[in-house]
Amino acid sequence: MVAKHVNATVLTTLLQMLRSNYLPGLQAAALQDALSVCLPPQIRPYLFSSDGMVRAEPLSVEALSQQITQHQSALLNAVIKAFHQGWPISDSEVVTRVQLELLIGSFAEQLQG
Repeated sequence: MVAKHVNATVLTTLLQMLRSNYLPGLQAAALQDALSVCLPPQIRPYLFSSDGMVRAEPLSVEALSQQITQHQSALLNAVIKAFHQGWPISDSEVVTRVQLELLIGSFAEQLQG
């Protein structure tokens, strides 16, 4: 459950960065490209090559992984803020900074699996 909340917050934060003109031109373009390739609006490019054949290898999400690494600090701040807004104190051990950093770092890897 924690991972799902983290993933949703990471994706939301990355999209907000694009929509709010938070990033300079080249950084915004790189983020837009990574999201377009790694999280396409339709599943077809994710599963099939450009010639319509089933991909022999999974689609690389390296570009998205690089973007997450580049924006790690902003993503971590957004995730921490989300969990401070009502997460039960009794469950705080599952949302430590280290745990959240690991979950953010594994976002792109989860798409490969």
